[in-house]
Amino acid sequence: MLTTGSATYSGVVYGAGYYGGTQHDASLSGTSAFNVNFGTSAASLVLSLTATDKTPSAAYSLGDVTMTGALGNSCPGGCRASFGLNSFAGGTTGNASGAFFGPQAAEFGAAFDFMIPAGDGQATHTSIFAGVTVGKKN
Repeated sequence: MLTTGSATYSGVVYGAGYYGGTQHDASLSGTSAFNVNFGTSAASLVLSLTATDKTPSAAYSLGDVTMTGALGNSCPGGCRASFGLNSFAGGTTGNASGAFFGPQAAEFGAAFDFMIPAGDGQATHTSIFAGVTVGKKN
């Protein structure tokens, strides 16, 4: 596992949940940008998201959901192959956790969940989503 330098990753997002703007179940899609500094353990993930209402298949941009956190030190010898993100921008709350894969941390994968509170661009209802993102080093 890398212990110095930094890297950026580009990925895709898949998920599902409840879109508060229409009060319906929705699928979640989009892209991700993951930035990590292996020397300081700082990490940030930006999910650029679209929710597609399952009835009537209307798409709604959720914009960017940004979260920050740090690489983990739980592996034997502090390998820092894992990461946890739980600080979100705005009133959004949630978690993301994942790991690096391949030689020189060539890829990443993460599971996430988040809640956008009512009144934060989601009409009068809360939006709740969960999903995954995977990506490769740029």
